[in-house]
Amino acid sequence: MKSKNISNNELNELIELSFEQAKRICTCKDCYKETVTPLILPVFKQQKVILLSEAPWNFPPSKMDIKKRCFHWEERFRQDLKSFLYNELGSYLTLPKPQRTPENIFEFINLTFHPLFRKCKPEREERIRTFLSSVYWTHMGKRSLKGVKKGDAISKCLRTFPKELRYVRKECGNNIRLTVVCTSYFCNKFMKCLCLSAAIELQSKILETEDRLLKISDILPFRKSSHKAKFPLEECVEALKLFKNCYIAFFPNPSGANVMKEEFFNRSDIDKLLDKIYSILQSVY
Repeated sequence: MKSKNISNNELNELIELSFEQAKRICTCKDCYKETVTPLILPVFKQQKVILLSEAPWNFPPSKMDIKKRCFHWEERFRQDLKSFLYNELGSYLTLPKPQRTPENIFEFINLTFHPLFRKCKPEREERIRTFLSSVYWTHMGKRSLKGVKKGDAISKCLRTFPKELRYVRKECGNNIRLTVVCTSYFCNKFMKCLCLSAAIELQSKILETEDRLLKISDILPFRKSSHKAKFPLEECVEALKLFKNCYIAFFPNPSGANVMKEEFFNRSDIDKLLDKIYSILQSVY
């Protein structure tokens, strides 16, 4: 996509690509919220970053009264995603860079990926296009986790992760340079490795001693085998190895309910962590 204001046709194209990706990923027969629209976004060959967050929370917005839905999610996917892109994501991307602890995932995106928008006009359409064409944003849980057991729900979604990651690798090749993780479930579910706090301490150590971000290859040795996993853990890890030379940055979930984030964003090395991320973004875009 060219650098210009996104047209309605381009937005519709983004939504159609997202719809195809959703049908590719959401194939579970025992989904934890079958009628609720999954938040799935498109894969583009030019993407160089993966953002992995916990799950959409207020999607679709509660005002749509999703409890009364009795139809398949495919019927409302386009409408729900268009509303999300314009009214939520796009609105936050037009705001100045946050100067405080992010209050939600949108402020986190604006803070962490701020260099992507340095050449953008203030219109939300252009910033939506810029973000989605640069970053593949996915979730541990593809649908809202309201009212469900988070761990069990995410375990179901992880069954499709190997296929999802292999598809990203197929489309983007070696382009992926950075993965940003802002959920504890990556460590304790996906990798069965160190907990998030230990991953953050390892991240700080590498920042201090080697002046760089962690790479995925740095955390692979910490993986623990598990015979009780309810999803193909080894397949997840093998798919992750496709990106072993990719840098990875760990953050706590930016949800307003997460008390850990305030301490994290007041760490002495937070500016250095963000500077390393900004340097990668500026070098590839």
